[in-house]
Amino acid sequence: MRNVLLRQAAIVLSSVGLLLVSPLADAKELLASDASKQIAEDASVRLAFTPKEGVVNVDLSHVRDWGLAVRQLKEQAMNLYIEATRIKPTPDDSSDIKVPESISTSKPSESSKSLPPRTEWVAYYLNSMEPLMQFVTSSLRASEGGKLLVSVPKGTSAELRPIGDQMYAVSHQLEGYLDMLNDIFNQEQPSGDKLTDLSAKISDDASKLEGLRKQYYEVIRKAEKNGVTETEIVPRGSQ
Repeated sequence: MRNVLLRQAAIVLSSVGLLLVSPLADAKELLASDASKQIAEDASVRLAFTPKEGVVNVDLSHVRDWGLAVRQLKEQAMNLYIEATRIKPTPDDSSDIKVPESISTSKPSESSKSLPPRTEWVAYYLNSMEPLMQFVTSSLRASEGGKLLVSVPKGTSAELRPIGDQMYAVSHQLEGYLDMLNDIFNQEQPSGDKLTDLSAKISDDASKLEGLRKQYYEVIRKAEKNGVTETEIVPRGSQ
């Protein structure tokens, strides 16, 4: 369902002049044609790609990339919050874009009443977060159905398994938040209060996920530092 929104978001965003950057698209080009919209969609899918069958080697580079994905997820949660709480500028306001240090769920004063969230921006943030989540969760679904196997440094699977289970639980909850965000998007007018609350939950759980990811990284780092070069498969049914 949300893949359809990616196409819709690209169409609407290009019509309002927003720049959508993808690994395969020139950053100076707008999504003005059907071909460029398709490139953006395909690039988004490739970002999240992990084989559904075979062996995935989860090494330091792979766990670092999880961190990059989580970092961008938190950034998009903040962008969603900014969209939900934006107010109309006045002549007294400077040109600086103010980004808050954290997401607050407290209600704004009547004098700074937020503008209605724009559907096309909500769609963009939703569809940029989904492939990031897919990238993290795909490897955590170790050997789901017996088709995907995850290899880690030999002697670490027993320690990594419970960390991975916790990461998967948080990731699964984050995926649920994206489903809720999709429901908000489908409303005639997205609710700013609901977006604010949801952006805070996404940011908080992304922080939990990052803490667990660091634990996972440390286990693999110590093994590699001790010269472990052989690998082992994480036992099936761990997630």
